[in-house]
Amino acid sequence: MFKIGNKVVCIDDIGAENLVENDIYTVKACWEDGRGGALLLNEAEPNFGHVAFYPNRFRLVEDNWVEEVLENINVCKDVPVSS
Repeated sequence: MFKIGNKVVCIDDIGAENLVENDIYTVKACWEDGRGGALLLNEAEPNFGHVAFYPNRFRLVEDNWVEEVLENINVCKDVPVSS
């Protein structure tokens, strides 16, 4: 299950007027509802008559690689440049 604040990417926008496949959204709220869970997003509202989005429309955005890149940039920053 997702957590509040997670970045998620839409993998299924069929029938969801306010979602765009491959767009990234931020989880505003999430809960278990006995039918697989439910999500609210900061950037989109569910279709009229629906309370939330089904989590199976999304996958977590993998951003672990960002920390590694930033660490490498900081390491390179300390290396003197020769002319």
